[in-house]
Amino acid sequence: MRAARAILSQRHRLLLCTGFPVCGCPETDGPAGTIALAHALQNLKREIIVLSWDDALEAMEPSLGEIPCQTIPRGIHPQQIDGVAITIEVCGRTIDGAYLNMLGNDVINDAPWFEDVIGSHALVSIGDGGNEYGMGSAPIEWFENRPIKRPVSTCDILVVGQVSNWAALAVVAALSVESKKNLLPAPDDYQKVLDIITARGVVDGVTRRSQATEDGFDVGEGVTVLRKLHQWVSDVSGI
Repeated sequence: MRAARAILSQRHRLLLCTGFPVCGCPETDGPAGTIALAHALQNLKREIIVLSWDDALEAMEPSLGEIPCQTIPRGIHPQQIDGVAITIEVCGRTIDGAYLNMLGNDVINDAPWFEDVIGSHALVSIGDGGNEYGMGSAPIEWFENRPIKRPVSTCDILVVGQVSNWAALAVVAALSVESKKNLLPAPDDYQKVLDIITARGVVDGVTRRSQATEDGFDVGEGVTVLRKLHQWVSDVSGI
């Protein structure tokens, strides 16, 4: 709810940033949640732009429709992009300049360097493992028993979920309650998004296979979460 209120209070352009590389491909976790959040904010008449690397945007394009996008190239970006950043499952730079996945491998040659584009601080950051952009705002205890290097990037509000897509859907649910308008995608439509991006080369970040699942969970787990969020929105606001 804090994230939703912070987002709604903004009058500047919102930069929706996503795209975590897995074996050189974008993963399903991040793009699907970003698509849902982008459509919710479009519904609320907010100025938005989706930022990611070329392969991720090409996979997301059919589901984004006319929502504006901009490619973030790998490596150094010549200039920053104006706007207020919201990051959804973005690999975060460590203090030594690396971009580490959960195996501890440096994916600097595959990951877009968002810190060069939006700076090192976001309004809202969404993650799940600890190596994502914005996780520099997580309590230090998060990293004490995990083989993860703390990212340098921080955020005003950190939203952590078991799967980042699901945390993004929770933010959409909160936006729904705040705006008194159900902005959540239909469960079947959400699964279709996963099917579409998978067909266009996106992979499950855990299994590393091209399948319409998220972080190794069974097919339909995200839909189950989404149905619960629909019920929560109905229970809380009656819409």
